[in-house]
Amino acid sequence: MAARILVALAAFTAVVPIVAASAEATTELDFTPIKAFLSTKGRPNTWAHNISFTVGTLDSPKPLFTYSNGNMSLDTKRVLGSGSKWAASTAMLALVHAANASVDDKMSEYLDWWTTDAKDPRSNATLRHFLTMTSGMVTDGTDGAVALNNSDAKRRVAHSELGYGAFLGCALTTLSHQDCVRALYDVSPALYAPGDYFMYGTLTFNFVAAAMEVAHGEPIEALLETYFLGPLNMTCPWSSRVSDDEPAAIATTRVPLLGGGLAATAAEMDGFMARMLRKDFLPGGLHDVQEAISTSYAQYSTQNQVFGPYGMGIWHECLMGGFNPADPFPASCAKATRITHPGCYGYWNYVSRPKKYYFNFLPSYTCDASNAYCGYGEKPPGGESCPAITWSETFRLEVGVFLEDLFA
Repeated sequence: MAARILVALAAFTAVVPIVAASAEATTELDFTPIKAFLSTKGRPNTWAHNISFTVGTLDSPKPLFTYSNGNMSLDTKRVLGSGSKWAASTAMLALVHAANASVDDKMSEYLDWWTTDAKDPRSNATLRHFLTMTSGMVTDGTDGAVALNNSDAKRRVAHSELGYGAFLGCALTTLSHQDCVRALYDVSPALYAPGDYFMYGTLTFNFVAAAMEVAHGEPIEALLETYFLGPLNMTCPWSSRVSDDEPAAIATTRVPLLGGGLAATAAEMDGFMARMLRKDFLPGGLHDVQEAISTSYAQYSTQNQVFGPYGMGIWHECLMGGFNPADPFPASCAKATRITHPGCYGYWNYVSRPKKYYFNFLPSYTCDASNAYCGYGEKPPGGESCPAITWSETFRLEVGVFLEDLFA
């Protein structure tokens, strides 16, 4: 499941009663510009209808501004798509710390079925490689630099569909998460040596989870509850199956799709984002490890041409900055320190390190008449599981103008 994104935004009705909505501002900060934007964009039958939105700062114990309209409230649960990845990497890092492990441990130290054959590049793969999506293994689709220019590489990338099918097919059986990751491994050859190329994917975190199951001696669903969901007071199902047509539909299984299947509410994710802003969830400086950007490997993909370079389950946002292999992390973007990981179905999170605020946006976005077919005005031809990417970028940039001014 690629990290394509859609976003919608909404109406504010405290002044002009356009739609049924709720909003709360609890500080001296002037949210009037954001309210005006919402009131303009959120009428019924627009792309910005049915959303929830929160904003918070480093020092506030609760969100400073909350908003919802249409069929959304702060307690409406939705699937986050690739917005799950920030949560997934955080959960995996918490497990690594609790196991007294290192992100530079080899996978073979934990998984007795992992190759140690020096002729197989996978033998050198570490937890860090999977957390940074640089394992070199074909899993669920990728677009690394060589793959775009090498016919054999392209053939092996096409083979990656077998990996996704193997994992999700297994998830619907009575087999364990460990069994399903092994099935994925068996059909996931090495395309590159570990650490050579960034290749965006969704199943990468499940490899780390399999290693942590062995390290802790517990199944991943129990570990997630103990080390992530419980401490964050989240009651979120983490599914391996979601519906592209109706992203609120969740088929709960014992095998979570960590990089794409988390279902949560805006209120729950607000709590998560507040902890990420404060950097007080992961011990041992692991928040900084998570956000570190390496230029030692090729930071190329169609994804980071749009979003910027990748850390561990997070983008250092450099929206539409293009991609220069000689300068994968432009100084202006590095200085801005904008951390994010949006996802299909519309979720968008954001932290500004210099200005010390976050926002957390969760829409109900199914691409139908209620939101003007995601801004197209009429039903688009063919199915779109992650529609209206342009609208999501528009939201991010427009609301960002207001927030950057507000927290200047």
